[in-house]
Amino acid sequence: MFPVKTCVNAVLILLFLGTVASEAQDRPRAERDSFDAPLEKKILDFGPSYNRPSASAPAWQWKQYRRTRNRLFCYWFPTIMVKQYDINQKGAEWFSFIRLAANAHPACTRSHVAGEKVFDANNDWWGYFLGVKGDFVFVTDPDGTSGGIQFHVYDSRTGQQVFEDADCLNCMYFKKVYGEEPPPGLISEMKINTGADGAIRLKYMRVEQADCDLRADVALCWDRVRVKLDARNPKPPTCRGYDATGYEKYAVGELSSMVAHPVLVSLTSPPVIKNIDGPVLCWAPE
Repeated sequence: MFPVKTCVNAVLILLFLGTVASEAQDRPRAERDSFDAPLEKKILDFGPSYNRPSASAPAWQWKQYRRTRNRLFCYWFPTIMVKQYDINQKGAEWFSFIRLAANAHPACTRSHVAGEKVFDANNDWWGYFLGVKGDFVFVTDPDGTSGGIQFHVYDSRTGQQVFEDADCLNCMYFKKVYGEEPPPGLISEMKINTGADGAIRLKYMRVEQADCDLRADVALCWDRVRVKLDARNPKPPTCRGYDATGYEKYAVGELSSMVAHPVLVSLTSPPVIKNIDGPVLCWAPE
């Protein structure tokens, strides 16, 4: 994966992070194919995130000063408590979760207790809380790379990561990126539910790098990619750039294409990933 460089993708990151914050922090109730709604949530305010501007500072500085606050978000679920401390930098200052005993209700404080798993700069982590489903806690990286954004799944019973992958950031904002309606069947937002067997299941557009450029020797490259993805559509996807200086600025065959394709993941032990039928997208790496 390569670092995000384009202006369009930078805008998408901000949009995505705003969505993450609002969904994780303000989700009023569980929706079909979504994360669990917390039984309770609390937000504590710890003051401004930035130093007070001078009296002669422009209006926008004062506006930013007044609206950006250091805040602690606390969420209580049936068996898990999650805390996130955000000081309005890229990535939360820290995030934690703890497994709850029956009828336990830990206080919403910035201090940590025994058994609380904490993610912060001390263990080279930065990102955001995404949601809880059953016994699993989901977090996301603070920004994306090459049109995808990495997410991580932790089992609250062991505190260990059990799965990670890249969801399609471009798919979430397809019309903003490409200026056109998304193709039929595109999964623009991860769907998550519990199967009849009790396993948590995720459906999303997985992002990965192909081993060839889908613009060069299209038939041969697409045949290889189609077999790998178990894609049923015999027609290769149209490879797009982020903007007019996107994919087109690279010589054909210079870079392997990025692809997004639908998958169904069961969070069993070990997790099982299954390619499913649906549209395949293609673009240049960054």
